[in-house]
Amino acid sequence: MSCLKKNLVACSVLLAGAFVSGAQAAPVTYNVFDQIGDGSSAITVTGTITTDGTIGNILISNILSYYLKATKNNVVATTFQPDGFHNIISSETGLSASATALTFDTSIANAYFGIKDSPFNEYYCLQGSSGFCNGVPASGQHYLNSFVAAGGGALTGVFQFATVAAVPEPATWAMTIVGFLGVGVLAYRRRQQSHLIA
Repeated sequence: MSCLKKNLVACSVLLAGAFVSGAQAAPVTYNVFDQIGDGSSAITVTGTITTDGTIGNILISNILSYYLKATKNNVVATTFQPDGFHNIISSETGLSASATALTFDTSIANAYFGIKDSPFNEYYCLQGSSGFCNGVPASGQHYLNSFVAAGGGALTGVFQFATVAAVPEPATWAMTIVGFLGVGVLAYRRRQQSHLIA
């Protein structure tokens, strides 16, 4: 086996190992879409929430960043982002992450998750039975409060409000790169053979 082949195989194995081992604790960005109400009174909350990759119950410490925008009739009602004014509020129960989605279990008593603008009392919130997002215990609901728009809607069961865009697994990327390297080696060998014949 030539020196080039040995180095190529060693590099391929190291590269594949780096992709696979780095996938275990990679941050995950979820795309949020929540429509509260319908028709002309509908409030749409969109944006992203990035976690540390934890699967299962999500705590405040698992959320690395967020950016949410609430709109009503194509007018921005408010935005939520980590800027010193907005804080995550959570009972530390009810919010769960899977490899593909963020969900909130509205059947858990006293559970709530949201983002609140402290100076202006604007917030986006999901709450379970007897949750306490908006200061009034209620059954499961999602709620937005801002100067431009306010409203809520009833929720039952497990509510999915964010999903992950389809991204290939790191092992898939590693196999693709190894395949391209293999094609490169074949092209190199054919070029070397054609030089020897000529």
